Amino acid sequence: MCTRYITPEDREIEAFWAINRKTNRRNDWKNLLQVFPLSGAAFIRRARDVTEYEREMVFGQWGMIPPWSPTHIPQAKQTKEQKEKDQPGKRLSTVNSRTDRMEKSFTFRNAWKRGQRCIIPASSFDEPNWETGKNVWWRFRRSDAKPWGLAGLWDVWKDPKTGEEWTATRCSPSTRTFTR
Repeated sequence: MCTRYITPEDREIEAFWAINRKTNRRNDWKNLLQVFPLSGAAFIRRARDVTEYEREMVFGQWGMIPPWSPTHIPQAKQTKEQKEKDQPGKRLSTVNSRTDRMEKSFTFRNAWKRGQRCIIPASSFDEPNWETGKNVWWRFRRSDAKPWGLAGLWDVWKDPKTGEEWTATRCSPSTRTFTR
């Protein structure tokens, strides 16, 4: 399971995936290189506000946020007992999903059905290896040092308290691609 990755610099993303600077509206991802679950990073999707096909680079959280989650930290719906005790729902891990389960997943299925696919630009990604009984991080990258794209889904979540919109992404180990 992809648990951390390194993003290319924004100029590399723009050049490699032919992102037009005018669609690069936000600078939230500036100087973010290491990305961990629930942190923010850039991703590429089809531009939403144009009629022709165009890519745009946007900022999002790595980890899909279910629509019912009261915070940007993904949570399950509260049980009756949790509501009575004013406790939050169980924290969900939503940074990875298997393609064979996305259609049925409450967290991923709407984005999957609507075709809200994206490319998560990466210079490399790291995987834990436990063969020795201790974690040794293995880093994977292209041999030509160019960026590569991790397959992802995106969705928009609106914070019920502030009204702020977050865009969430995820990468899936079963759909990693080396795309351009």
